[in-house]
Amino acid sequence: MGIFDRLITREEPTPPSQEQVEESAVTPDVTDQLLSALLTSDSVSRSQAMGIPAFAACVDVISSTVASLPVRLYRRHGDEVEEVEGDSRVTLLNGETGDTLNAHEMKAALVRDYYCDKGGFAYVNRVGNEVRSIHYVDPAHVSVERNTDPIFKRHMVLVDGNRFSPWQFVRVLRNTKDGATGVSMVTQYGQLLSVAHKTLKFESSQVERGGSKRGFLKSAKKLSEPILKQLRKAFHRLYSDTSENFVVLNEGVEFQEASETSLEMQLAETKKANSEDIYTLFKVPAAIIKGGATDNDRDNFVRYCLMTVLDELCTAFNSALLLETEKQDMYFEFDLTEFSKANMRDRWEAWANAKDKGLVQVDEFRREENLPPLGMDYVNMGLNDVLYDTVKKRLIIPNMGTVIDLETMDVLSNANPSISPNDGDGGSNTNEPPEGGDPNEADDPE
Repeated sequence: MGIFDRLITREEPTPPSQEQVEESAVTPDVTDQLLSALLTSDSVSRSQAMGIPAFAACVDVISSTVASLPVRLYRRHGDEVEEVEGDSRVTLLNGETGDTLNAHEMKAALVRDYYCDKGGFAYVNRVGNEVRSIHYVDPAHVSVERNTDPIFKRHMVLVDGNRFSPWQFVRVLRNTKDGATGVSMVTQYGQLLSVAHKTLKFESSQVERGGSKRGFLKSAKKLSEPILKQLRKAFHRLYSDTSENFVVLNEGVEFQEASETSLEMQLAETKKANSEDIYTLFKVPAAIIKGGATDNDRDNFVRYCLMTVLDELCTAFNSALLLETEKQDMYFEFDLTEFSKANMRDRWEAWANAKDKGLVQVDEFRREENLPPLGMDYVNMGLNDVLYDTVKKRLIIPNMGTVIDLETMDVLSNANPSISPNDGDGGSNTNEPPEGGDPNEADDPE
């Protein structure tokens, strides 16, 4: 033996004892998948996240609701705003896109990618200044080439290695810091989604075992190696194949059931808590998913959940589809009046209230309800209303036929003969008839 052999000794592995061999042999080969999963990776893939019922339900209800809303194009003229009708870009966003996906499918896909991937991408096919078609692009085919300057950031979009400028795409990015890619909910909340996903896997493993309990074997006498191998194979089949639900034990061998862990006993509560956490992340009221939503639930869903996504989409549409000369006074916007179409009573009450308040004309809401116009270009106004002319600083009282200048308090016109328009102090404001008879007779030219 050399000097190095004396200095460096190698420890031979200690063979397991007979008790350890027997214990490992008779213990069923079943692991607590949920516990072991919690000690491993805290990330999930997009497909795994969409396998979680609460997550998939939130993504589906948001994307389908957004996709069902029509997009309008508006133009500002000073203080006035008018809808631009007949524009080809509006047709592309509401009907046929020129791609294999229609507008509804494209908007739904963009919203799904917004939540589940690096962002939603759609290529804008232009011929000159005219938008001919819009093509959805799967984010799996998209990568980004960035510069290294943290202030003057620049990037190019690569689709299967082909380079494009960012302005050639409708890009809907969540929580982006560079304007190139977004942070999906799958990435941001990977730990929570991982727990929910592995909880489902643990439940699935219990179903596959047919509800077989875990446990260990006790033997009054020492078992031979062939018997241990047979027991190991039998229990492996029992816990892995639902078609075999029993094991024949030799004389003197007893199966001792192991107690359930806290995770197993509270599996239903854990699943419910995970679902509630996911609803909170999406800002979706649980009643929207489960049913029985109140008006307040629906208002909160629109206000705190949908409006953020709608604003992101409108900003992306304005950036990619409008020319630079159009961005000053034109913009895209979703038509939120479509929400009221789900409830006929509320919709008609809203139209009736708007008509009574003089906010819309009869033919305006008839056109929105796909009804033929009646040719009534009038606005409702009650006789008890007092109108204020903000430009001339005048009060108009239709019920009395009077116009009053608020700066001089002069009555500029009056249909009542008892009030003189030329009276410096405003004239008498009494309705007493003049001497000599009835005021109607005094007005009679005969």
